[in-house]
Amino acid sequence: MVNLVKQNLPKFQSVLPPGVKVSYEFDQSPYVTRAIRGLGYEGLLGAVLTGLMVLLFLRDWRSALVVVLNIPLAIAAALLALGVCGQTVNLMTLGGLALAVGILVDEATVSIENIHTHLAAGQPLKRAALDATRETTMPRLLAMLSILAVFIPTFFMRGAAKSLFVPLALAVGFSMVASYLLSSTLVPILCVWLLRSRHGQGGAHRKSERRSTLDRLRGGYGRVSSGLVGLRWVLVPVYLLALSLFALGLSWFVSSVQVFLRDTAQVLSVVLTFWFWLTPFRSSPAFGSSCTTSATPPAGGTSSSASCRSASLMPSSSCRRPSTTSNAGPSTGSAYRSPSSEATRPD
Repeated sequence: MVNLVKQNLPKFQSVLPPGVKVSYEFDQSPYVTRAIRGLGYEGLLGAVLTGLMVLLFLRDWRSALVVVLNIPLAIAAALLALGVCGQTVNLMTLGGLALAVGILVDEATVSIENIHTHLAAGQPLKRAALDATRETTMPRLLAMLSILAVFIPTFFMRGAAKSLFVPLALAVGFSMVASYLLSSTLVPILCVWLLRSRHGQGGAHRKSERRSTLDRLRGGYGRVSSGLVGLRWVLVPVYLLALSLFALGLSWFVSSVQVFLRDTAQVLSVVLTFWFWLTPFRSSPAFGSSCTTSATPPAGGTSSSASCRSASLMPSSSCRRPSTTSNAGPSTGSAYRSPSSEATRPD
């Protein structure tokens, strides 16, 4: 739309009177264009990384393809729902979709993994897809609702905050609901269609295959988890006790650090105050030394010298040059004397 407006500016100008000029002054389309590019980049990155993880753990490129297909379909369904609700494609809605890309793949990944688990147990492909989907329907729903509950307060905002964050919350919510529905309906169907050539004989092929390192790790983890679940009445109190001790230790550590920082700040403040107070005297000639000045008498006079000595810390402004007389006759020199020297001066 913006590009069409820019292209047709000469036509607008041609139908206007000579004294009226049409120019393009304000344009926010670059922000939206960059947001769309960012959404495409995030979607592509999420699809590639998720596909690689599924390919690594399930060792089946068809399953990775099913998971990757779930991302654009969920985003398209979310855009359709946003249009029905009267929302436009803007920075906030695109930001919400980009935020939800990392969550969209979870639903399909859980469904695919559970289907493979049932296939490994020896079930036929269709039965495995049906049973696996039934088992994960409620857990996936609860996980989705837990995430969506974070965005509920945005609907109770007022003013500009509501106008900004409600489109973002709607974009995240619609995309997650679409991903949940797709992983409950489309993903099992695609698994039945795409995995048929490989799993046509049920899961018997898994039994004939040599167990990989990942299978052995998974089996060991299952045995350890089963043993821990059997000892849950002992582990839960121990876990709560350890958590309480950790919380107490953390609180003591934080309080100790606060006390240490407060004492350190006090010491530093005293040191810095003394240093800034001492700096003018260190630059003064009267700091631990004497300053001696000489006055040159006029013609026919006698020379006199005046010294300024101080045994105490004095600023440089307290040491003044002696004054000389310009009258004829012998000149007299005046010198600064400290109070101590003035008290011992003979009459």
